[in-house]
Amino acid sequence: MDRNPEIKGKIMTFMVLFVALVEVTAIYGLIIAFKIIDSA
Repeated sequence: MDRNPEIKGKIMTFMVLFVALVEVTAIYGLIIAFKIIDSA
């Protein structure tokens, strides 16, 4: 990253997108888990 400063923006964008995807997956999983618990 220090030797290649122009790639930092791309890596940061990719990391932010990846974290957002992980959060959405976790929230979706929680919603499904609560629906399964409610229906049981």
